[in-house]
Amino acid sequence: MSTSEPNPQRAPANQPLTKQPGTNNVPKATGQSGWLARCPWATFVLPLVVFMLVGTLEPTPDKPFERFGLSIAYSAYPLVYAIKIALTMVAMAAVWPGYRQFAWRVSPLAFLVGGVGVVLWVGLCKLGLESKLLAPIGLGWLVDSGARSAFNPLQNWPDQPLLAYGFLTVRFWGLAIVVPIV
Repeated sequence: MSTSEPNPQRAPANQPLTKQPGTNNVPKATGQSGWLARCPWATFVLPLVVFMLVGTLEPTPDKPFERFGLSIAYSAYPLVYAIKIALTMVAMAAVWPGYRQFAWRVSPLAFLVGGVGVVLWVGLCKLGLESKLLAPIGLGWLVDSGARSAFNPLQNWPDQPLLAYGFLTVRFWGLAIVVPIV
């Protein structure tokens, strides 16, 4: 190819990229093709939906999960949580090309925003401001709807330390790796 011929793969810098017939106009650099190229939002929605849907099956100490003809006792919480993390990771793997489009760098601003967020979150919780702010607008029920299981494997399995620490590893992986990416 001579230098006078335009490169058919790349538009000159001063011309916008035009849609070619029969193409989806998705940049090849993202590595996306097929359904993920047609639904790029799935990268963000699919893993979160899986995480939240399976999370609705988690029992709490005061009441087991009992819906849809299914009953899950509190003692099964570790299994439900492990399944939730595993299925979320499968969903993340399905949309992995969508994650690859982002530069994986950490900005110092991220630590500042995270620190401010933690202080606000803990402050709202400790001062009971959630219910004071949400109740007047009719959303007070949201405060109790997000009750955590508070499962302590070291207390529930004192004679099985390998199992207890194994679950703590799964929980740490879920909270420190899976949740931030999702």
